[in-house]
Amino acid sequence: MFLILYLLSLFSIPPQIDGRNLVVFGAREGFVLVSNDSLYYTIDGVDFESRKHNFGLDMYRMQPVPKAEKNTKTFMVSSGGGMVYRYDEVVDTLVRLDNSYLFMSRFGEARVSRKDTIYTFGGYGEFNYSDKLISFKQNFREWNVEPIEDPLPIPSRKHFIQYDTLSDNIYIGFGDQSFFKDGVERIREIPFIYRFDKNNKAIEAGSFESLIETTKKFTRGLYTYKQFHHYRQPLLYSNEGIWSIDLIHKKAIHHINPDLVRLQQYTQILAYNDYTGRFLLAANYETTSPRYHVVNELDLLGLEYEEYPLGYTSIPNWVYLLGGLAVLFLLPLFRTKSYVALNDTIKRNERRIQQRLSSEDFNILQLITEAYPGSVEYPELQNSYQKDLSYESRIKKLRASIKEIDEVVQNIIGRKRNSIFEIEKGREDKRVKVIRIKNDKLKTVDFFGRLKRKSK
Repeated sequence: MFLILYLLSLFSIPPQIDGRNLVVFGAREGFVLVSNDSLYYTIDGVDFESRKHNFGLDMYRMQPVPKAEKNTKTFMVSSGGGMVYRYDEVVDTLVRLDNSYLFMSRFGEARVSRKDTIYTFGGYGEFNYSDKLISFKQNFREWNVEPIEDPLPIPSRKHFIQYDTLSDNIYIGFGDQSFFKDGVERIREIPFIYRFDKNNKAIEAGSFESLIETTKKFTRGLYTYKQFHHYRQPLLYSNEGIWSIDLIHKKAIHHINPDLVRLQQYTQILAYNDYTGRFLLAANYETTSPRYHVVNELDLLGLEYEEYPLGYTSIPNWVYLLGGLAVLFLLPLFRTKSYVALNDTIKRNERRIQQRLSSEDFNILQLITEAYPGSVEYPELQNSYQKDLSYESRIKKLRASIKEIDEVVQNIIGRKRNSIFEIEKGREDKRVKVIRIKNDKLKTVDFFGRLKRKSK
């Protein structure tokens, strides 16, 4: 009898699953874990069924796509974009769908699927950030760029994304960019929410800025949280708290009494099952011996919550009308011949400029404006580019960047055919060029919204 009980106990020991090479998603009554050579299935995180497969994939390169609806198929897209697979529950296998390849240019892209279509936005690769919304339709087996009109959202990565099934609009928000300053990689947050509508326009629809300030009361800040995209709404979570993010209705939901003790023990949320309302958590994830735990959503999130707005305050149209009439009649009374420094004008238009420039070009402009009224040497600006570029490549790229920055800024502030930069040889080393913002002044906006340069 003892021998029989011992043998039975062996079957309840979870298999040694290498968490470094797994794709995990909810399926049927439980969760599927796909490694490089095996498929595992568990309902409770303790007992596992398994079988070998011959997919021939590096599973760490594959990521499941969040679903906009329960009846959406389970898709997987390669990290960096390109390859697409579908999980077939009937025969418990993966099916290749695309006629594509590994893009390797959209790491950190935001993904969402509805019915037979996948949408992705942003991402990083090939030394640049993307501002493109692309889609994959299963019947066509190819990726296509959605025709979104300019101005596009700021190129970035690691967004939340939601598909509004009622309006067929897509929302993205809360991305970031990395850049180099003083030889150190830094992160710039992009807190805005954008809506892609049926008219192929990208409309700024809200902001995380107020929530960023709010979360400082609860934790060290919103950016210390991990992201989970496969719940009904995207989640921000850590052992300090949990937030649900509703981009569509522009609100953040703070779960007041989540099970933080459980999150201290199992620090990674791996998957969610729509049908059972359960999460799969893990401890020691991305090691050779992770531990798994299944928990009901109400037990993890708790029942109490508070809502915080992410959108801008709604103002009735009649208020805008009265305000416009007041400005129309009163503005001429207050017109003065005041002037603003060119550098200050650039900073006032920083958000519009950032939307038109690549992350690298915008970082270069910031380095130059921050040095004003001083100048910046070209070698310092070249450090903004990837270290593996040759010296000649950096010089060419910097020249192209300065030209692009100059044209974009002139267009936005209304300074046509008149460069914003002064470029000259360095005083200490004549071989090194230096660049600065011109010490010019611009007239403030007149009645017709035009900017005029003061004669000097």
